[in-house]
Amino acid sequence: MRGLLKKIKIPILTLVLIGLIFPYFCINVNAADNDDIVLVATIFTQGKGQDAVNVNLEWVVPDSTSSIRLYRTASENEDGVLIYEGANRSYQDYDLDVGTWYYYLEVDTTSGTCRSETVQVETMELPQGLYYYDNLTGQTIEPDTTNQNNSSIIHQSQPIVGLESESNVEYSYRIVREGESALRVDEYVRVDGGEFEYSRTVIQPSDHEDLLDCKLEAINTVYVEHINKIVIWAHWEKRHGYAHGKAFMFTGTPGGDDFIVKIFNPLDYQVRDMHFYIDDDAEKTGYLIAASNKPGEPANHTIRIFKMNSDYTDIVEVTNELFYGMHREAPNLIKHDGIYYLFTSESAGWYPSDGRYASSKAIDGQFTELRTIGNTSTFSCQSGYIIKIGPEGNMSYVMNAHRWIRGEGTPGQYRLPVLLSDGYAFYDFWIGYYYNPQSGLLIPVQDGKLLSLNKPAVASIPGADGLEASKANDGDYYSRYLATKSEWPYWWQVDLEDYYNLSNIQLSWYMVKGSEGYYKYKVQTSLDKVNWTTILDNTDDSDTTVSNTYGFNVNKLEGIGRYVRIIVEDAVLHNNPVNWYTPNLYEVKIFGNTSSYREALRELYDQVKEWEKSYYTDDSWDAFAAAKASAENILSRPASEDECKAVLDALAEAVRGLEQSDDAPVSVNKLEGTATIVNTLPELPEKVSVKTKGGDTVDIPVKWPTLTE
Repeated sequence: MRGLLKKIKIPILTLVLIGLIFPYFCINVNAADNDDIVLVATIFTQGKGQDAVNVNLEWVVPDSTSSIRLYRTASENEDGVLIYEGANRSYQDYDLDVGTWYYYLEVDTTSGTCRSETVQVETMELPQGLYYYDNLTGQTIEPDTTNQNNSSIIHQSQPIVGLESESNVEYSYRIVREGESALRVDEYVRVDGGEFEYSRTVIQPSDHEDLLDCKLEAINTVYVEHINKIVIWAHWEKRHGYAHGKAFMFTGTPGGDDFIVKIFNPLDYQVRDMHFYIDDDAEKTGYLIAASNKPGEPANHTIRIFKMNSDYTDIVEVTNELFYGMHREAPNLIKHDGIYYLFTSESAGWYPSDGRYASSKAIDGQFTELRTIGNTSTFSCQSGYIIKIGPEGNMSYVMNAHRWIRGEGTPGQYRLPVLLSDGYAFYDFWIGYYYNPQSGLLIPVQDGKLLSLNKPAVASIPGADGLEASKANDGDYYSRYLATKSEWPYWWQVDLEDYYNLSNIQLSWYMVKGSEGYYKYKVQTSLDKVNWTTILDNTDDSDTTVSNTYGFNVNKLEGIGRYVRIIVEDAVLHNNPVNWYTPNLYEVKIFGNTSSYREALRELYDQVKEWEKSYYTDDSWDAFAAAKASAENILSRPASEDECKAVLDALAEAVRGLEQSDDAPVSVNKLEGTATIVNTLPELPEKVSVKTKGGDTVDIPVKWPTLTE
């Protein structure tokens, strides 16, 4: 039997953006060992150039959780104010004062009530002198940098400082295409911080027969300081095809004459996507983590961790086998607070796929099961490698996810800030992030507030049980709306419950591995749920930003609205002319900021001011006319935002309340004897027969338009 107080150590994160994560206690007896509660937090801005006075919180709780309560306090020793209660796994806290804030969770489970200790964050004015990475353009805005452009360069190492006797000399090594198929390695040198200049070729194509016709992928470059060597490992293949699965190894002393290259199958395994990792143990043991297969097995059959020799030039044994037969790719291993995190991608050719991760306290020990992270398509990417920013002990991490298939002019990668704690990892899509490479500070950037989370949602086709329209904006990338029948087009709609200037939409789509499809859709907004305006048209698949975007779309929006409708016209499958998908939608995120109510009122008034009574009932028209008159009055004079909102709400309600009378025509009966004959104009009747809303058939006058050249 365990005592009433159970404590589990959760490592302290020293990043200012993440804060501190402490142990939690459970008020119960016999708590299960897998009752993990992990809470992480990061500050963020609501736009470029704005202050970082918002906090994004994410958490992991036991599967048996029935209720989650999140508290905030300005003092670590005070009881917090309840700011969220529900079942979500994330929350955003907006527009805080600059300073220190503390958060904790209370979680109700079948084992009892658990409370986490505090997570500390520091909101701040946006510091000066930060770098900015823009996910929408793929560009880094940084001071005093120049870009080198040479289309023949396959890979370029970071600058390497020479020996102590020549500390003013730096070296860089470039893998360069020679002709159509061959590769060589060139050395570049700069002195006293000047420009890098070509020094010599250290590996010629003729130095190894396998360099005459080849390509390299998954290139890993490490300068190993304690042996003063540059070491490169990569996946080698013939120029055309992927049948060989060999490892490429290059090494040598910067500025020296001991460069060698090896191309081989380690221990007779084929290896493809790979990561070269040096551990922080006393021996600085090297490992090659690779998607591998034995002879006779399919490619990328199993992730294997191969141990290297002491100078990192060869493989000596298999240390671990992971995810047997699961065909995971793109392994990337990091270690944080004594825990190994291994990120991998689902094998899917060049198409976006489901990125996942596992963790372990020992590289040769048992890793956890593969855990979900991000969304089901890694935000239209494949899981890639982790970028480290800042010094040890205060390091930030970013997933560099590859967009192998993408629209023309769009980034070749999305970079996703990563939070780590106690064996759990988190990342999400942000439009960009600020960072300081010296301190490790990293501040994600969001395009406004998240407006759509848990707001009332409906769809043109009812959802299956447990898969209703509301599942597409519940904050869970792995829940979804699933229609009860396959019918295209369809629409999904959300009521934001207030009027907003919309800035951004992110759509996470259903996608089948091996039969991936892109989506053609429009986004419409409305102030009254009657008048709809199209503010985004993503249906022209001659545009590669439409036809080459799979799994996830992010679009800028401009417009005012309370209601947002997504009209999904079709899914286009890359290997099938027939769309056999049933309408599915994983997650919709709509961002923006509060609109001026006066501006919204003006827009709605302009939409309806010319309307005529026509067949509307007297009562509904009178209510509409009164609301329209109130709007005209308010717009003609100064008025408070509260006054404008009240009139806006009343006008929108009156528009929705307009009701057709029973004599309103609803359909036109077939006209006889009016078939068009070439070069003649048929006789057109002055009246047409119609059916009314009340069920009668009546004749009404009609004006026929005359077309003239």
